[in-house]
Amino acid sequence: MSRRQFVLSVLISSIVSAGIVLFFLRWPSPPPVQAEFVQPKTVSFDTPLSSEEETNIKIYQQLSRSVVNVTSTRRTLNFWLQVVPEKGTGSGFIVDDHGRILTNNHVIEDSDQIEVTLFDESTLEAEIVGRDPINDMAVLKIDCPQGKCQPIRLAAAPTLKVGQRVLAIGNPFGLERTLTTGIAGAQSGHRKRRPRQPDSDRCCDQSGQQRRSSAQHPR
Repeated sequence: MSRRQFVLSVLISSIVSAGIVLFFLRWPSPPPVQAEFVQPKTVSFDTPLSSEEETNIKIYQQLSRSVVNVTSTRRTLNFWLQVVPEKGTGSGFIVDDHGRILTNNHVIEDSDQIEVTLFDESTLEAEIVGRDPINDMAVLKIDCPQGKCQPIRLAAAPTLKVGQRVLAIGNPFGLERTLTTGIAGAQSGHRKRRPRQPDSDRCCDQSGQQRRSSAQHPR
């Protein structure tokens, strides 16, 4: 290839490249796209309450202040023979104006100190005034400040029938009172003492404590 032909080929290539670049520079760009935020429709959960829900709410509001948290402490030895506190928690409820509280016996069994937390989170020391280990029941007493002890009215046993609806209010962890619903599965009566398990009898059996630590109101 002669020098003249080489220069001509380079010139032609440059012109073609410039034309291609100019073509793409003049190519119309797509129109800009703007994203619009659409506010989602507000979902309302303000549905009318059923008569059953209204009853549940009314009972909870009337009786929840009578339910207390019970914390027991006993001293035990660890692996290095050091004295350490061991705590157990459960629920209870106020039964009269004198500060008597009904709770589970296994919650306060072998305890060295018992404390009761009221609805306003105030904590008072309690003493044991009665126990029924066979039925796992215990009665405590506190010096309740005026206006803070709201006893629950207990229903007569014959009025409760198996299959009737019941509500159970408890406060086993000292955080907030809970509400559960169910039915009366059996009439109250004496039962044999359950076998004691070394670790489980001090733990918090929430469902059991709630059923014994609440007033049951059949509908």
